Amino acid sequence: MKKTVLVLGSGGREHALAWKLARSPQVGRLMVAPGNDAWGPDYERWPEINLSERESYARLAERARQARVDLAVIGPDNPLADGLADVLISHGVPTFGPSAAAARIEASKAFAKEVMQAAGVPTARFFRADSVSEALSILDRLSKDWGPGWVVKCDGLALGKGVRVCAFPHEARDAVTDLAKNAGASTFVIEERLFGEELSWMALCDGKRAVLLDPARDHKRLGDADTGPNTGGMGAFSPVPGVPAEFAERMKNEVFLPVLRELERRGAEFKGVLYAGLMWNPRSGKFWVLEFNARFGDPEAQVLLTRMEDDLFPWCEAAARCELDTMPEKMRFSRESALIVVGAAAGYPDSPERDQVIACEKMIDPPSLFWGGVRKKSDRYVTAGGRVFGAVGTGASLAEARTRAYARLSTVQFSGMQFRSDIGASSDQPVPIAVLASGRGSNFEAIQTAIEAGALSARIVAVLSDKADAPVLAKARAIGLPALSVVPRKGDRAAHEEAVLAALRPYAPHFLVLAGYMRILSPKLLQAFRSDRGYSRVVNIHPSLLPSFSGAGGYRQAFEHGAQLAGASVHLVDESLDGGPICAQEAFSIADCRTVEEVERRGLVVEHRLYPEALRWILSERFVMDKMDKSSENRRARVRQN
Repeated sequence: MKKTVLVLGSGGREHALAWKLARSPQVGRLMVAPGNDAWGPDYERWPEINLSERESYARLAERARQARVDLAVIGPDNPLADGLADVLISHGVPTFGPSAAAARIEASKAFAKEVMQAAGVPTARFFRADSVSEALSILDRLSKDWGPGWVVKCDGLALGKGVRVCAFPHEARDAVTDLAKNAGASTFVIEERLFGEELSWMALCDGKRAVLLDPARDHKRLGDADTGPNTGGMGAFSPVPGVPAEFAERMKNEVFLPVLRELERRGAEFKGVLYAGLMWNPRSGKFWVLEFNARFGDPEAQVLLTRMEDDLFPWCEAAARCELDTMPEKMRFSRESALIVVGAAAGYPDSPERDQVIACEKMIDPPSLFWGGVRKKSDRYVTAGGRVFGAVGTGASLAEARTRAYARLSTVQFSGMQFRSDIGASSDQPVPIAVLASGRGSNFEAIQTAIEAGALSARIVAVLSDKADAPVLAKARAIGLPALSVVPRKGDRAAHEEAVLAALRPYAPHFLVLAGYMRILSPKLLQAFRSDRGYSRVVNIHPSLLPSFSGAGGYRQAFEHGAQLAGASVHLVDESLDGGPICAQEAFSIADCRTVEEVERRGLVVEHRLYPEALRWILSERFVMDKMDKSSENRRARVRQN
């Protein structure tokens, strides 16, 4: 006898689940609650269902029981946290989705961290704060040794928008107050910022066993190059190039099974999809779990279900019945790539515009279109939420899938539509840079440390000094980098710079990074590192808040003038003295400094944080392409103050 299935939810993820389950030869009747006007006539809808009303769960469960639902599949996170699975199961409806107790692993970031610690799962160092004042106090302590940054998270569910990545202390303080005001946060997790490649890895779980899906990569930020606010997800693709096959076994044994055991120990057996969001360093093979979700990712589900060759229904049924041991050890996925691009409403994620008319050549077209924030109004489809739809492309390569996804995206139009143009774009190889320094090279060390940590996509191809005995050269040699010295002869600047260019030419650096290089560069050398668009590819860090205190001894000048603030500036180099467009600045107080040496020590701490962070932005060339018109109208500096 064929089975009756109920899919709960109304977004793009639930559209993909309904589409995939309806294709099962074992499913004879498929219902969706509430479903979506844009999904078409293939599903029996319960449109009056409102999953945000917990008081209606008992009525929904009784209706499902009377409809003889063989399996309920819950898509969104909030109903799981609110106990919908518990209510359905108590009414005798088999359910694929964790209990409220198990779903806490997503609903509470602090609880997830506790579980990870107890289970021995690698994760970032963190602090828990149970009030705004406690969070700010923790950040004040951390600001004295800030490092590469910290991440502020509100404890509860926030539709993927409760996370702020903070490179600087003032950003973290602002994040706490913003999350408290706009997300109602009262408990916070403050965790160390990690670098590497992000992965989304999901597993079907029956409480004791886990069967892994293929990994995917999600793009959370609203804008290209991972700029703008966090969202629920603006695109994804699968498989992820470069992830070794054996990594799946490590994930199973080092993450999923330990977490399942720890949840069971706490009386919270997990049955459903457990989603681990990872930061992975492919160079070292190390990984850290950033978060857990208690359901399929959105939009990752859309690409994974498109690639899945297996019938989804028996897998979900086995997990719900705690019978994954009756299923094969692995799920089967196509070797093809799949990629999704999300089209979002204007104003998303803060205040998405509604009721914008949608024009589309072929509205009902899964799996190339999955609909979310849509409703029908007067025989026309209009926007009704943040993420309106996802366009999916498949192909023999990621590039082919990407081309098809963007082609499908172009067939949908509505006023103010937002989408990213770089989902699945080939990640650039590390940018080759040459570091020029005259002294100790502490900024060189900070840059190299960031590269080794995966925080900066660059490769130092050579270190050059104008002093043969400069300590920076010894440091470069110690880690196997080419260490070059081109010592100038008095009065022969042109010949010296010709020699510098000749020394660097075999290493083909794309950017020159000055790190305490005590020479003014000539127009000829600068011209050799000027892009076709006319911007400089020579970067410098100067010890002052330019344009104040240019020239030598910026910190000393600030101290001797009695300034209350000093700072550091990262700028592109032009022919003027410490001129060129300013890319980033950070200020710090020196009001209590008694000596210039104390100012300099504080300044170095700021420089070592600021320079790698600014280079991440500059080396992508997005800053220089988008912001570096030197007119007062378009020139934009980023200024930060602790």
